[in-house]
Amino acid sequence: MSVLHFSIVNSLCMKKALSNRYVIIAAILLLWLVFFDRNNLIYQYRLNKEIKTLQKEQTFYLSEIENLKAQKAALSSDLDVLEKYAREKYMMKEPGEDLYLLKEK
Repeated sequence: MSVLHFSIVNSLCMKKALSNRYVIIAAILLLWLVFFDRNNLIYQYRLNKEIKTLQKEQTFYLSEIENLKAQKAALSSDLDVLEKYAREKYMMKEPGEDLYLLKEK
């Protein structure tokens, strides 16, 4: 009997709430903001996802810049490092040397 009483009371409360104009206006406003507004929640979610991706890329590129700056400083200060870099990167050799290229499988 209490379950029946609860469902009747609940249905009466729902009817009163739905007939209240403030509840209806609030529900319409909420639907508008969630789905139809130019800055709706779906659009905001996509933008936040893109921001996180761009921040990851930014940290990657900043670390790459730091690595390249360190490599540049090493190349400009030490001739042995410069020679090693030229031999590995550009396959340069000294006169009279033979150069053999090995491909890894």
